[in-house]
Amino acid sequence: MKKRLFLHFGIVVFVVLALAGCENLTDSTTPPETDPEVPETPSPVAGDFNIGNLTQTAGNVTSVTIKPKTGKSTGTITIFYNGSTDLPTTTGNYEVTFDVAVAEGFSAVSGLAAGTLTICAAGQTLTPAAGDYNISGTGTFTSNGSRRQVTVTPKPGKSTGAVTVKYNGSTTAPSAVGTYTVTFDVEKAEGFNPASGLSAGTLTIKAASSGGGSSSGGGSSSGGGSTTPTKAAGAAVGTPTLNTKTHNSITINAALAPSTGQSVEYGINATNNANSITWQTALIFSGLNAETTYYIFARSASNTNYNAGAASGSLAVTTPDQSSSSFNVTFSGPTDKVISITKTITNDLSKSKGGTIKLDISENFTSYDWFVGGNKVASGKTVTLQASNPAFVIGNNWITIVVYTGTGANAAPWSGEVMVLVTN
Repeated sequence: MKKRLFLHFGIVVFVVLALAGCENLTDSTTPPETDPEVPETPSPVAGDFNIGNLTQTAGNVTSVTIKPKTGKSTGTITIFYNGSTDLPTTTGNYEVTFDVAVAEGFSAVSGLAAGTLTICAAGQTLTPAAGDYNISGTGTFTSNGSRRQVTVTPKPGKSTGAVTVKYNGSTTAPSAVGTYTVTFDVEKAEGFNPASGLSAGTLTIKAASSGGGSSSGGGSSSGGGSTTPTKAAGAAVGTPTLNTKTHNSITINAALAPSTGQSVEYGINATNNANSITWQTALIFSGLNAETTYYIFARSASNTNYNAGAASGSLAVTTPDQSSSSFNVTFSGPTDKVISITKTITNDLSKSKGGTIKLDISENFTSYDWFVGGNKVASGKTVTLQASNPAFVIGNNWITIVVYTGTGANAAPWSGEVMVLVTN
């Protein structure tokens, strides 16, 4: 079934107040009055909440559960299913978003992504996919003689069948230097088929750097023959992924922390290199320029035993203009695929005012087709549709996007839908 996402058009503006400190006074005059400090109020993000109940059976459907983690916003939560607060009861897939009302210490936020509610027919079973699981422990590590285990745990609402992790086909976690392809099998569980050979990534164990305090002649080197312990190389982390963007801010998703115990930090640059950038643990970059391409990197942070890791590959994000916004749409195909789309609307998408909507798909495919009311209206990765197009009616309209990888008999299609409001 096609996935539908109801769009709430609007602009979120993040205002950062920079407060300057005062120099120490060197005379006895009365110090000038200063404005009181105004603390920055953080906005909740989807990762602040535990989300569950995403896979259910028709005839026994209850609300998706969204609960704040410790220390996060306790604002009232409103849940939407394909843009409606009505809980669906029929079989299908429904995009779930939620709004969080203002609470002490937190601002209000809307349109946070909570995943997809899947309602199955009675007796219907689903087949697990790699994306249904949180995976940790892959990457590159320095050998310390211990076995390196990869952990695979199901996301909320996914199969709870027993998981068996394999390293180059073996169930024994490795300790020897080498590169291991990590896969996992999932046993049958209620509502889910078994699955085998799901990809978890790659585990690489490097040889530890050799040290020495002796000279080549067997005697002690100057300094007493001892060497100063050095930190191991920092673990590799994956390229960051985009959560949301506005004309002056970018929010990313947290990268998976390595099993070395290192935390992950992030940096941003206007050029595609990580040289001389400032690293931070926060997931939000604010105070940015509109219609500008930025490059975001991640790395493992230095700790007692490890140096900071090398910068990851870059995530390129172009901020929209102030009338634009981005959102995620889940496309159906060989596997479900979440794709970010940026929209730009002019003149309220009004027929009488010559309104337009520009849509841009973030991922590259072989071809792209756009349909309104069953009529093909455009092709291409980026399209601009006129509100005056006869295919549009005044009111809500579904735009269907069909993308393909490959050509001819090898073409694999994905499709998704978004709703737009066309005015008179």
